[in-house]
Amino acid sequence: MKVPSKIKVIQLVPELNCGGVERGTLEVANYLVSKGHQSIVISAGGTMVPEFTDRGTRHIQLKVHNKNPFSLLQVSKLRKLFLNEKPDIVHARSRVPAWLCYLALMTIAHPQRPKFITTVHGFYSVSRYSSIMTKGDG
Repeated sequence: MKVPSKIKVIQLVPELNCGGVERGTLEVANYLVSKGHQSIVISAGGTMVPEFTDRGTRHIQLKVHNKNPFSLLQVSKLRKLFLNEKPDIVHARSRVPAWLCYLALMTIAHPQRPKFITTVHGFYSVSRYSSIMTKGDG
């Protein structure tokens, strides 16, 4: 498979407030932008949003942080967003965003579906809920 010279990566985190997950997301976003790639972060917002947008990453605010059934309303929004943005990679960094991404991506035909990756930022309980973090493509 030929790798494109410029890629588009969407990272999803629950919120952008100070923490290790957010710092790692910022480092990846800054690296992507520094190499001329497109970087988008989806979150429920937070105090760190300007650190992303001021350095060239686009932020899209969606409620991808709540552990309740109403979060499933975000699946169709994510599907539409993924189809419109056509990212090469969707990178989920937490369980709620990972489940929402996974459900959205599974409704997209394989040839159009971006690669799905996850990053585990600590210890999770061994459960069906946590298993989403092992469902990435790579």
